[in-house]
Amino acid sequence: MNTIPKTVIPQLSASKIASITSSITNPVKKQGAYAVKVEKEPNGKFEIEFGFRASSEMLYEFFSTASGLSEWFCDDVNIRNGIYTFIWDGQMQQARLLKTVDNQLAKYQWVDKTDGSYFEFRIQRDDLTNDISLIVTDFADSKADQESAKLLWHSQIEKLMHVIALYFKPSLILYKSTLNE
Repeated sequence: MNTIPKTVIPQLSASKIASITSSITNPVKKQGAYAVKVEKEPNGKFEIEFGFRASSEMLYEFFSTASGLSEWFCDDVNIRNGIYTFIWDGQMQQARLLKTVDNQLAKYQWVDKTDGSYFEFRIQRDDLTNDISLIVTDFADSKADQESAKLLWHSQIEKLMHVIALYFKPSLILYKSTLNE
């Protein structure tokens, strides 16, 4: 007869597991320095659309992960408790990730902005042509600020396009070399 006592391990329900997972990946938003209560979307919203020759999955990684963002958006990114710390030339700026939809959207808000403004990266696929577009949403207080922000976004997205082209370049070179043989 076996004298080793049996340990009963309680089973976790799927809803309990989902609750635990959610609390780990989406920390509880408490009143404090990083919590922002949004009343309504402020004025000054603008959108810019860019065409891409890349899969939505690949493009999404570049604006939703620290490694992807540090390839083109900033010099470095650190994430702690849902706060993204972006570093440019030694200067830091922090943003909270407000919303993500896999392979479609990432929405951020600067922690020092309490007016409801945000910046968002949204992927849109044309159902007819399967063309991929990246739509950047941002806010500006004046027309001059909006023009300046648009120039900055164009510059940043050019960097992103260059980085993505580098990922495809080795396969293009390989394809070219096999055609020449």
